[in-house]
Amino acid sequence: LKPGNLMLQEDRVFVLDFGLAKSTGDDASLSASGSVVGTPAYKSPEQAHGLAADARSDVYSLGATLYEQLSARPPFPGEHPYQVLRDVVEKDPAPLRGVPRDLVTVTMKCLEKRPGRRYASARELADDLKRFLDGEPIAARPISGASRLLRRAVKHRAVVVPTAVALLLGAAFGGWVAAGAHRRSRDVRSGLETASRLERDGRLREAREALLGVLKLDDRNEEARAALARVDSGLAETSRREEEERKRLEADRLRAETLLRKSERVSRVLSRWSRLKPVLREMEAVRFDTSLSVDERRRRCSPSWRAVEEFLKEAREDPTSRSAAAALAGWASALAGDEEEGLRLMRESRETDPDVPFGPLLEALLLLTRYANEQRPFRYTVRSGSGGLEFDRPSGETEEMARIRRRLEELLHEAAARGVWGREGAEDFLSAVEGIRAAQVGDNERAERELTRAISAPALEIFESGLLFVRSEIRYLQRRFREAVEDLEVVLRFRPRHVETRCRIGLAWQSEAMEKREDGLLDRALSAYLSALEIDPRCVEAWGQCGMVRAARARVLERRNSDPRDEYRAAVADFDRVLLLDSAQAYAWCNRGCAQLNWGVWVARHGGDPTGLYGRALRDFDEAHRRRPEILVVLINRAEAYVSVSAQEAVAGRDPRPWYRKAIADLDSVLAREPRSADIWYRRARVHARWADFEKGEARVGEFDEAIADYGRALEADPRHLPARFGRGGASAQKALSLVDAGRDPGDAPDRAIADLDVLLEQDRSYPVGFEARGLAYWLRGLAETMRKNDPTASFERALADAERELELRPKSLTGRNLRGDVLFSMAERTGARELYLRAVSDCEEVVRQVPTAWRVQANLGRSYEVLGRLKEAVEAYEAALKVVEDSQVREAYERARKRLGSRE
Repeated sequence: LKPGNLMLQEDRVFVLDFGLAKSTGDDASLSASGSVVGTPAYKSPEQAHGLAADARSDVYSLGATLYEQLSARPPFPGEHPYQVLRDVVEKDPAPLRGVPRDLVTVTMKCLEKRPGRRYASARELADDLKRFLDGEPIAARPISGASRLLRRAVKHRAVVVPTAVALLLGAAFGGWVAAGAHRRSRDVRSGLETASRLERDGRLREAREALLGVLKLDDRNEEARAALARVDSGLAETSRREEEERKRLEADRLRAETLLRKSERVSRVLSRWSRLKPVLREMEAVRFDTSLSVDERRRRCSPSWRAVEEFLKEAREDPTSRSAAAALAGWASALAGDEEEGLRLMRESRETDPDVPFGPLLEALLLLTRYANEQRPFRYTVRSGSGGLEFDRPSGETEEMARIRRRLEELLHEAAARGVWGREGAEDFLSAVEGIRAAQVGDNERAERELTRAISAPALEIFESGLLFVRSEIRYLQRRFREAVEDLEVVLRFRPRHVETRCRIGLAWQSEAMEKREDGLLDRALSAYLSALEIDPRCVEAWGQCGMVRAARARVLERRNSDPRDEYRAAVADFDRVLLLDSAQAYAWCNRGCAQLNWGVWVARHGGDPTGLYGRALRDFDEAHRRRPEILVVLINRAEAYVSVSAQEAVAGRDPRPWYRKAIADLDSVLAREPRSADIWYRRARVHARWADFEKGEARVGEFDEAIADYGRALEADPRHLPARFGRGGASAQKALSLVDAGRDPGDAPDRAIADLDVLLEQDRSYPVGFEARGLAYWLRGLAETMRKNDPTASFERALADAERELELRPKSLTGRNLRGDVLFSMAERTGARELYLRAVSDCEEVVRQVPTAWRVQANLGRSYEVLGRLKEAVEAYEAALKVVEDSQVREAYERARKRLGSRE
């Protein structure tokens, strides 16, 4: 603990830098015995000795901080760490002047040499300080004159001990004469007890003095002789450790002097750096202007390069600063577009002076940029129907990328192993190195922490834009998109025409918009991409991302029930531009296919013909798969397209099953590589569930069984996958409905559906479709109970309650009305209650008014009319049902109603 690690904010103090903090439990210590850690002026005497530290060592450090607050100087000022540590061990702090006596007492108690004399914990110190502030008596007591005299005697025992021994002998002799043998025996026992207590407290020298006093009284006392041997052994061990610590401190002093000499060498370069910084900024802005050719960049850098050459010439005249100057010139050369010359100068830096790390660090940064550009693809696609971004990282390194990475690791190790300039410069430099290394291995939290420190360091200002760019990517991967934008906007001040930075800003806004559903952020993303295209109209990434944003805006318009066609058309045009510039872009083929597929789905939903759009989407997916068969998202989107085509085929009266088989085949190919993907099992289940709608009898039940099994596999992979939970419940209910329609007992299918839907609704009580599906399952359980001659009343009542809840949440839901009408009709058929028939008729009439082809509802409506005596309407309802499907039971009811109507007439 030291002032530099205590941050004051209003009325709160924050403790920073826990790099050395450990548990203060019984078996823990803050440092291993024999090591010295911390800042010398704030270390306790036991830490200076290399002894184990505990909470009382923290009390000492807090006391040193309090002393400095009160006096504006540390308790033991000094230039060299070894001298400060020696003063900590041997001297008392200078008296505090002009400070209240009680506060002086508290402070000096914290600074006691012996841990046992200090406060036992920071809590005790805080309590005493509070007493002082409240005007109450403090617990600490000032050192008496006798105690102070005794401590001085201990420190100067070479002079005092002989005198003390003589006095002690004289006193003993006088006591012997005065009091006799009884008093001598009592003094021996008291001396032994005192020595034992001092030994327990670790005050070995004082214990030894007490034991010598005992032996003066009784030189044959075996207990005193044994204790003296034990204490002498402890003192010998303490002396050995002190000598080792002295040698260690001396080595530290020599290393510090060496670092100081290195610091002085590098500081001469840094003193000239202020003249070079604006030149490097100009060169950086030109280097990252991607609209310029390499030759044009070099031409524009020529005036700046002359300033660099002058700097290099001046620096080389000073032999002690050649290494750093060469490294900085190498960086400038790389900025000017000549990376090979830059690398040569950095190698010269390393060879000129092995003590400073400029060369390896700058070369590492240069290689990191190259490696990142090769390794970081940032290619993505929109998964059909979800609107979510999917990233695809390369499956492996190329040989060239692996070579760059190995060289980068070597340079980072080399830079970290070298001496650095000054104490603060050392920490800043190591933060930059560790931050880059952590980013490379994916330790994002540590990378951000270290880079943040390095970015704020004045000595590393030349690297600021590069380090900010790396940190922005880390924040992006942590899904902190707005903070990533903040970093990138600072980078733009250094690189105003850097297309990649503008694209990264667009990507961050785009991701934030999709994650937070803030549609307005899509406009910011599009603006960033368009600004990149103003600089470089041939930027493939910017065109592709414009298409992505326009496709996302089309989805927004769909949610708002607005016409999205213009946005889809613009998205397809943007992807066309990508493919004109680079037809090998597999993701562009895939993304254009997605845009056309979603456009086609919207057209089909609004009564149009999507055939052309579906065909073009499938051709795009086929081309993407041909070029990059390893991209799984292409297969996923093509499966979605096959499902959409199958629905269109069914509408046209053609067999949709071949298309469903193709969809299953694509998803099986994905599962072969991702067998534990809950999302893919869920998608496969949905295909089977839709396929079941076009099957009959056992084939229909079989498809529902396949769907139920796939939903189960999705839940095995992810038990929290709520869509899969709902899907399995719904598929179980639909299987039960198929069996009931066939006049068969549905078995436990309704109960399985109810169990899944209960779990779903426990987590989301506002999910209307969940209530509808569970209501359907309860109704089917009631029908099964009727088949089994059991009482279905409770099941029907639960079904009716769920249907009512669904209509509360979605008052205009036709499916909810349909379910309520079915349940009311079943209850009416069981009880014969006229009121229930009337309520059922109300719901059924509303359904068939909007969907005249709902034949099952027409049949129920006909039966209700028939019971209510409205025979003409019953005949009409049965006829409407028979126009849709020829069902024997409906035919029989129709003939019966028509006959009754004829008899009445």
